[in-house]
Amino acid sequence: MGLPLSLAYFTPEEMAVKVQEVLAKSAKSDLGAFIYCMGERKFREKFMIQEKIPSFVWWISLRFKYRYYADEIAPLIEALKCGTPPPFIWPTWSKAFIWVAFVGVLYKIFA
Repeated sequence: MGLPLSLAYFTPEEMAVKVQEVLAKSAKSDLGAFIYCMGERKFREKFMIQEKIPSFVWWISLRFKYRYYADEIAPLIEALKCGTPPPFIWPTWSKAFIWVAFVGVLYKIFA
């Protein structure tokens, strides 16, 4: 409800300050949900240009928030809506741990 009203009564220049504030303070799941619902392509091609967000911000911050939501939160919501058990999702830290362990084993073998 707030977005249509803000678009109706304020110019993009007036909203830019608040949009930047929200982007800076929002949690990764919140911003990831926003990008997921809008669609990655539309977010990057329209929203980022409209709000004058530099493209490098996508590569250093926003895509990780989007991937977190798409990989770890959205499957749980889908399972809840379908009434099926949620899929097993590897925690993010365990992926990094497994990768480091794998590289360590390779180093031991070839060193």
